[in-house]
Amino acid sequence: AVPYYVMERLEGETVRDRIQREGRLPVDEAARIARGTLFGLAAAHAIGIVHRDIKPANVFLQKDGTVKVADFGIAHIESSSLTQAGTVMGTPGYMSPEQVLGLPVDGRSDLYSLGAVLYECLVGKPPYDAADPFTIALMHVTHPMPQLPPPFTWLQPLVAGLMAKNADDRFPTGDAFAAASSSCAVASAS
Repeated sequence: AVPYYVMERLEGETVRDRIQREGRLPVDEAARIARGTLFGLAAAHAIGIVHRDIKPANVFLQKDGTVKVADFGIAHIESSSLTQAGTVMGTPGYMSPEQVLGLPVDGRSDLYSLGAVLYECLVGKPPYDAADPFTIALMHVTHPMPQLPPPFTWLQPLVAGLMAKNADDRFPTGDAFAAASSSCAVASAS
């Protein structure tokens, strides 16, 4: 059997489109986008699929507000040997350190990329910027995550928990991130 996927026709815009039009997004909108993306990733991870290219252009916002994860074109199926360790795939501005280094990936790699997307939603630009894609990719391996500016500094532990350089230091699952973000939201409201 040959694995394949089918995507529904979507109407709306990508997170990339929204950020380009509006700049940084309100915290509640960034959180809604992160939750919707986590929901899609959880479904993929549950059946052994790692997306490997989570970025604002691959997170789609439907007209009714539903968030969809799109473009599984370079996804890795854990039970498949079609892609091997040592193969570097993804978009340099959002790749996890293990992707940049050509190491094996799992769902935590997608969570790292989601952290970069969340950072961009809050700040209006990606966490790392340089003149060429190779340098940007290396920054994900060698540079500490930039600080979120006020008024978002209270979210730094959450985004840092997604973007830890070592996969073992990240939130282990989207559910763990969701639980931590709920606790953080309650603490910030009091």
